Amino acid sequence: MSVSRVVPVESTSLVLRGQVAIVTGGSRGIGLAIGRALAGAGASVMLTARSADELDAAALALGGANEGVAACAGDVADRAFCRRLLDETEATLGPPDILVNNAAIQGPIGLIEECAPEEWARTIEVDLLGPVWMMQAAVPGMKRCRRGAIINLSGGGATSPRERFTAYGAAKTALVRVTETVAEELRPFGIRCNAIAPGAVNTHLLDEVERAGDRAGAKAVAEAQRQRESGGTSPVLAAELAVFLASDAARQVTGRLISAVWDDWRGLRDGRLSLSDPTWFTLRRVMPSELLVQR
Repeated sequence: MSVSRVVPVESTSLVLRGQVAIVTGGSRGIGLAIGRALAGAGASVMLTARSADELDAAALALGGANEGVAACAGDVADRAFCRRLLDETEATLGPPDILVNNAAIQGPIGLIEECAPEEWARTIEVDLLGPVWMMQAAVPGMKRCRRGAIINLSGGGATSPRERFTAYGAAKTALVRVTETVAEELRPFGIRCNAIAPGAVNTHLLDEVERAGDRAGAKAVAEAQRQRESGGTSPVLAAELAVFLASDAARQVTGRLISAVWDDWRGLRDGRLSLSDPTWFTLRRVMPSELLVQR
């Protein structure tokens, strides 16, 4: 495990001024976009991923916030690393106020009987247990401070079946229920826990679907090609939502699964929408509400 130097720059906003955030899977894609947005909002950010070289490049690309950006390479499926990452964050930037669990792998692609058991298990270790280990490491410190925001990245089959991607879908669905349950445990301590469905973002996972070909199935490959041609959903949407959920503006929002694309979360942010209806922003949704057929 290595910790990069801290790179200080000026912040564009002071929404999260003085706060410290950890972003897993932060070297590229959605994680990098979230790290950049948090830093731009004034937070100090610790990025982590498995590649030290990619992390160092990401930290330099972000430029940092007023208190800087640091990078620490390791595997969130390793529970001991998660504990060390918290120690390194505290020593380098300070105690974390914000935890973003973004690191994930797609795992085996194919029919259930064709999936290698070890690949299936590895997906659960990274996509589900990784966030759990990170929460176990971060929550005690947040409880002592009686504040904090935990943001888990879901989507990818959590709200509807995604055939031939059973391990990924199962892990992401379970992560939403963990989010909802942990939110209730932490509510008395002023700690919020929410999940983001980021939409169809063009990441390295899309490359894996296209390479899988027949194992992914004709439907998945066609969808991937259409997504590639359209440019996909911008990761900036999920990043903007993450900043909102990390901020005091979302102090009443916890235990929710929010779609960066389909849900009017800006209405929550701007005060135009309330959470009075408990069926909104939960695992119950299988499709955007505007697509429901009135009978």
